Amino acid sequence: MKRSNAILVFLTCALGVPVAAGILPGIEAQPVSACAAGVLLGAFHVVLRPILRLVTKPIGCLTLGLFTFVIDVALLYACSFYVEGFVVQGIPSAVMAALFINMICVLFRK
Repeated sequence: MKRSNAILVFLTCALGVPVAAGILPGIEAQPVSACAAGVLLGAFHVVLRPILRLVTKPIGCLTLGLFTFVIDVALLYACSFYVEGFVVQGIPSAVMAALFINMICVLFRK
């Protein structure tokens, strides 16, 4: 990943999580916890996500790339586990938040 692309992904995740927490139902967080979760998710997206996508490439080919959302949801749940005060209440909420954050990333990359 290019350096400028990594910075952009980090910033969009760091800003996308607090916005998602404020808009989407099922994600509850205080503003400080949402920002901390955003920073952690941004770090996960820059460091862990490329590794996980490489390791799960065969599954991704079988599911036509939809397994990427499973990785995104798992990373969001990991943020919920590590950041106190940031709660994701169920899989549908996590899927909606992952889609929302990925949409923000796509919009800012163009």
